[in-house]
Amino acid sequence: MADNNDSGGVGAPLLPDSVPIGRYEAYAASGIGALLLAIGDLLNQTHNGAVVRLGGVLERLVGETGVEAALMALVFVIVVGILVAWIHEPRTRVDAFARGFSVLALLSVASPSDSVATPGAPEVALSPFDGWLIPTAHAATPSVPSADADDEEDEHPRSEAILRLRDESGGAIAGKIQVQVAVPDAARPLLDLAQSEADLRLDLSPGSYVIHASAPGHRRIVTRLELVPGLQIYDLTVPTSGLPLGVQLLMPPAQAEAVRQVNEEVKLVGKRYRWNKDFDAARRMYVQALAIDGDDPDTWNYKGYAEFRSGDYAAAAASLERALALDDGAWLARLNLIKTHCARGDLASARREYQAPAAFEGWQLERIRGDREFRRVCSGLAVR
Repeated sequence: MADNNDSGGVGAPLLPDSVPIGRYEAYAASGIGALLLAIGDLLNQTHNGAVVRLGGVLERLVGETGVEAALMALVFVIVVGILVAWIHEPRTRVDAFARGFSVLALLSVASPSDSVATPGAPEVALSPFDGWLIPTAHAATPSVPSADADDEEDEHPRSEAILRLRDESGGAIAGKIQVQVAVPDAARPLLDLAQSEADLRLDLSPGSYVIHASAPGHRRIVTRLELVPGLQIYDLTVPTSGLPLGVQLLMPPAQAEAVRQVNEEVKLVGKRYRWNKDFDAARRMYVQALAIDGDDPDTWNYKGYAEFRSGDYAAAAASLERALALDDGAWLARLNLIKTHCARGDLASARREYQAPAAFEGWQLERIRGDREFRRVCSGLAVR
């Protein structure tokens, strides 16, 4: 009689992976396989992964349900995984798990990317907001709206909206930021992109828009903007969160209030006049900004520099001293004050400001020595 323990005998023990399983165990294994791959897709491709795209397709088919699209897709993937097991009747756990694991790959074919703009959608442009609110010698010069603009342009007004994404402490958020711009109730977003800049500039037709934004370490947020013709600047506070963005896709986003910053709008218009070397117009805008917020050291610095360039050195010195009184570390204001003293011929005061204890850090001194305006105006100032 053959030994049942012989590997070739009829009674040889089966390997664990080849043990036949029941129907419901096969359903569970297939559903778990589908679920694990879907979760992996969510965690690794939160912006435009297969689960997100599938959720968008389901949302368009089913309509508004109050359930997050990604959660709807996750449940759908599990159900399809179980359905596949019911159809194919896998006999082992490995086979059932593999069947479920393949579900997402098949469904992703039926859920095309949403990165293509909707045909006929309103024209929209979204670009990183680079240095427009931070003084820089290398900023590009944007155009200032002219009073005698063509009437034809007035028939098609535009909204220039700047969104500044900030954390709860008021600082700019860091990391890869994902942004969607959509018209309310639209099937697809107008724009869907990822970037590293926390400040965004939108050039849109006036109207109502929904903005979705997310960044690592922060909650997903959504806000609604009613844009009017002209310039608008908004601050959006993005709460911190320890949850991965993929997990957050299963939850409703946090509602964020877009707080309009009129003071920043006036300052930006003033800076545009300054970039066009219209310092008198820039000065008038800074005066308006200070009427809104008289304790903003940056605005006092901008005003002082415009006055310096206009030749009103007494007013410039007063404005720049006010900026330093509000923020003793405002090194650009101190530099502009030194230039003003030099232009007035008061080299002693200029030298005193330059040599003030901890007036400048090393990298700031390098910037100052490379400033051609400083070298020209303060050529008589012996500095090391």
